[in-house]
Amino acid sequence: MLPELKNLAYTSAGRGRRSQSWAAPSTGPNNSLTSNLGTLINRSRAAIRNDPWAASGLEKLVSNIVGTGIKPKSEATDDAFRKQLQTLFLDWTDESDADGQLDFYGQQSLAVRSMLEAGECFVRLRPRKPSDGLSVPLQLQLLEAEFVPWDYQDDLKNGHKIRAGIEFNGIGQRVAYWMHRQHPTDYTSLDIADLRRVPAEQVLHLYEPLRPGQLRGQPLLTQVLLRMFHLDKFDDATLLRQEIANLFTGFITKPAPETEKVDPLTGRPIVYDLQGVPIVAMEPGTMQELSPSEEITFNNPPGAASNYPDFIRQQLMAVAAGIGLPFEILSGDMKGVSDRALRVVLNEFRRRIQQIQHNQLVFQFCRPVWNR
Repeated sequence: MLPELKNLAYTSAGRGRRSQSWAAPSTGPNNSLTSNLGTLINRSRAAIRNDPWAASGLEKLVSNIVGTGIKPKSEATDDAFRKQLQTLFLDWTDESDADGQLDFYGQQSLAVRSMLEAGECFVRLRPRKPSDGLSVPLQLQLLEAEFVPWDYQDDLKNGHKIRAGIEFNGIGQRVAYWMHRQHPTDYTSLDIADLRRVPAEQVLHLYEPLRPGQLRGQPLLTQVLLRMFHLDKFDDATLLRQEIANLFTGFITKPAPETEKVDPLTGRPIVYDLQGVPIVAMEPGTMQELSPSEEITFNNPPGAASNYPDFIRQQLMAVAAGIGLPFEILSGDMKGVSDRALRVVLNEFRRRIQQIQHNQLVFQFCRPVWNR
């Protein structure tokens, strides 16, 4: 340990009053993630299920990254062979899904969606028998992050090590993935004994490393999950407050209990609700005289704050920045945005999309499938 310096050269490294509540633990790229990954994934999935902004942001990113699919083009010099290869690949794309629900380009969308939602997606390359009747004896099976337990650590007798469910050899190469046979959160009887060793050459791991040596992926919404949770509660409370404000309610105050059964406003028999509380009916334009000593008081609930739109806009700007999506695309709000400014925003967004396309979708998924 270095001796603590009295005069720090960086104010951000100070330990004074302003930084006393600043929690900045020293953790590696894997301990900091895997110890919280289960909670992050569960909250990310819950937000996408229930929060319209989270769901919309995810869908817009997937549609921009994948679109209708990234299609390979053979560089073979023989024209006849190249056409034959492209035709064969096109036939295989309709048969690629081991579950039989999507074509290869639909699997690209699902893989990217899973990567953004949970931080990663695993793809098993499933060889098939020639007797299965496929144009190419190979299918792909998409698996969610939970199939490979991030808390599984072990040192094997052959010198290999298992870290975050991934087996490494002596020189740090991935040689296998330890997977559940079924989704662990769909069944309650699974344990470590249920794990199966799958060779690394049969598995594709689609994720974006944010630190050197990071083994597992981080959900896209990690930085904004807490903000979106409280923003959704605030927005829902404001909506409920407006709903209550629209209930035009009056209260009749009497000086003492009375036993009359006639409505003093209408002269008609008193109507009671299910709880036995008398209800006074009013019609538009009614001018009604009250009985002596009676008063009517109307409720005056608070409405939405005058700065409500600006507050929501500011929070959504922070959410958009956290997930790497332009605010204008996330919200659909183009107010005050010129064509020139929008062009700058879209060009910056396009560079980020191209980065994900090349580094994750093409390099980790499409190219290994093509080579296989």
